[in-house]
Amino acid sequence: MYKFTTDEGYRSYRQSLLFILITAMNQVMPGHTLNVHQSVNRSTYCEIPGYIPSEKDMEALTDAMHTLIHSCFPLKTITVPIQEAISLFQGCGDPVAAEKLLSTPRDTVTLFENSGRYYSVYGQLFPHAGFLRDFELVLFEAGFLLRYPHPNHGGRMQPFHSGKKILQTINDYRAWSHVVGVRDVYDLNTLIREGKIAECINISEIMHEKRLSYIADVIKNDILNKKIILISGPSSSGKTTTANRLMLHLRAVGITPQIISLDDYYRGRSATPLDENGKPNYENMEAIDHELFSHHLLRLINGETVTVPRFDFTVGERAPEGRTISLPSGAVLVVEGIHALNEKLTRGIPAQCFYKVYCSALTVLCFDRYNPISPTDTRLIRRIIRDSRFRNTPAIGTLDMWPDVQKGEIQNIFPYEEEADIIFNSALSYEFAVYRKPAEALLSSALDCERHHATVLRLLDFIRYFDPITDEKVPPTSILREFIGGSSIL
Repeated sequence: MYKFTTDEGYRSYRQSLLFILITAMNQVMPGHTLNVHQSVNRSTYCEIPGYIPSEKDMEALTDAMHTLIHSCFPLKTITVPIQEAISLFQGCGDPVAAEKLLSTPRDTVTLFENSGRYYSVYGQLFPHAGFLRDFELVLFEAGFLLRYPHPNHGGRMQPFHSGKKILQTINDYRAWSHVVGVRDVYDLNTLIREGKIAECINISEIMHEKRLSYIADVIKNDILNKKIILISGPSSSGKTTTANRLMLHLRAVGITPQIISLDDYYRGRSATPLDENGKPNYENMEAIDHELFSHHLLRLINGETVTVPRFDFTVGERAPEGRTISLPSGAVLVVEGIHALNEKLTRGIPAQCFYKVYCSALTVLCFDRYNPISPTDTRLIRRIIRDSRFRNTPAIGTLDMWPDVQKGEIQNIFPYEEEADIIFNSALSYEFAVYRKPAEALLSSALDCERHHATVLRLLDFIRYFDPITDEKVPPTSILREFIGGSSIL
């Protein structure tokens, strides 16, 4: 149950460590509260409202946390009826938390108590702090990062990389969420119950359009240099829809786009590198014929015509025929794929020729100030629905593949996110309400799978916090259509 090497164990470690941090804050910084935000650089970003922490604060919190860990401080929780929980929050002076519990679609909630305060628990905690062997607090921007080991780094903390662009994008979308009126699950459910979700959908989609329009204007203003647009991002981030929508915006400002998918440059099954278990590793950069791709880019920039290959996934090899393209004056090339920002693809080509877009679902929605929603869960639920509807893969099949997908992202995608010129956040405030019914049905069918039972239970518990809505008001150009179907641009 407490195996750190599993994804569920990692989540429990992170959640448990957070409550140790809260306990330490109550001891050494009484009177202050904590706002816990989404992941930055595979670490949890935290802020203290109205206060800029110092190195001295980090040392004091770290010492207090180590003391709690060495004493095996118990992480006790209580499960109580909703009305009792509301009374407890009101009694400790947190009426906002009490009000938000009114939208909880269940009879009971789990709480953690410390120093007379109560905190909602959305996940499984370790029984005591003695399991939390490693962590680090690092000052970052206006707050600090809670860092912890990761199973895909051999149980060690990964090297620190600046996450300032990711954080800025999250902060921008958090500000926009206030405009939409959806800061947390409670707000979303309230809009649905009051029949006001249509406006939320429309504003959310317009925000995406504004971002894409901005990118198109940047390209237009530097069209003599920016001839190649590279779009990368992790699995189920909506790269394909983003690329196709961006091409529409480019056409709207008078630019002719051509598109290439890096998938067409796969070397083929016989030439695909193997992983440590002897299985084909399609996430590996060497699975792509990057030498041929770079050669084609150089020729296109020089005004030549090239024949782009077409990969036939049904046979696992390139098709005999390709597609002939060129880049005349006023045209740009849009390249989409998980490795698009890897420097191996662009070696020998002037940097000014590129405009780099990193696309990811940076979910800003949360349950409360201590419990953000994981962007990884957003992408996993997207992929479970998409794989079932378009790839004839049941939820169990997607869950079987997911660890390898995550490992590939850490090795081949995340290291390049801060090198992007712009980060496009494909998350939408309302999407979980659309996913509720299809995800619930698919996950329920996988409950009997022993190896994924803990993950399925957790995802089911998570998705059931959202009131469901139908997809009839979702525009045909929306990112969501890539996963639920009905897209007009794919």
